[in-house]
Amino acid sequence: MPLHVSRRNALLGASATLAALSVPAPVLAEPALLHVSTVAIFDVAKYYAADAQGYFAAENLAVTTEPVQSGAAGVPALMNGQFDVLYNNVASTISAIDRGFDLRVVMGGSPNGSKPPGQSALMKRRGDAIRSGKDLEGKTVGVNGVRGINWVLTRSWVKLTGGDPEKVSFLELPNSVLIDSIKAKRIDAAYVVDPYMTVGRTDPDIEGFGWPQSSVYRGGVNGLWVVTRASTDQRPDVIRAFVRALIRGAGWVNANLGNDSYFKLVSGFTKIDPAIAAKMVLEPASTSISATQIQPMVKLMRDNGLIAGDIDLRTKMFV
Repeated sequence: MPLHVSRRNALLGASATLAALSVPAPVLAEPALLHVSTVAIFDVAKYYAADAQGYFAAENLAVTTEPVQSGAAGVPALMNGQFDVLYNNVASTISAIDRGFDLRVVMGGSPNGSKPPGQSALMKRRGDAIRSGKDLEGKTVGVNGVRGINWVLTRSWVKLTGGDPEKVSFLELPNSVLIDSIKAKRIDAAYVVDPYMTVGRTDPDIEGFGWPQSSVYRGGVNGLWVVTRASTDQRPDVIRAFVRALIRGAGWVNANLGNDSYFKLVSGFTKIDPAIAAKMVLEPASTSISATQIQPMVKLMRDNGLIAGDIDLRTKMFV
């Protein structure tokens, strides 16, 4: 090749490089910030997986996480903008909608199984003469939220098994202290959700005696991810991006269910020994939600005096 041609190409290449350097690089949009409220139970594993695996970052989302004792406690904070997304139990979500809060459901938790064991149970001190709802009359039962789903399911189970729920007292306590509260005789029984249920099942002083999920709410979904109607109107693309990342998180959970990486994840946000978490009853993470999975809770809530009318939850879904 003639020298002058080679030199000309080199000069052109240098000019192109200088031109490229002089053009400002495209500025990437700042990540959309989402403040997310969670409850430290097995059902939120897909959220923590999505965060740990970078799925939110891949959607250009920056999430902050704040655990609360029960989802119901987070509803006012969701409405005033302190949270953008809330993991809430279905009963407290329906109660909020019934009170006029304009919420939208974007994703559900794992559906209940058709038979025990499941992911939650009524538990008591081993040897105590409690076997039915009738036996709970005059007793005190611990739940993570009075008038929440565990309260509704316990009362419904009491009635189903021959007891009067009005004769049962309830004490609101964090999930993490329910087993210790039974052992300390602060309460007589408790509705306990995994991984804390597994803590109870591995304790020689504790035993289960009732499985309300499969008895009175078979196939139903207990937990929901909810946002405000204003969020879906003003930032629909951001909410959809959150859901996509959550679905990817569920995929990670389902691919690693039963592996050490899954138990380490659950142990991280629940502070449970991974060896205990490894004994949990494992259920796949859900990647969808439909109104038919949560509509039966409306009747259970009416039966327990939480709401008076009917609610068509199909109008409260955002997909």
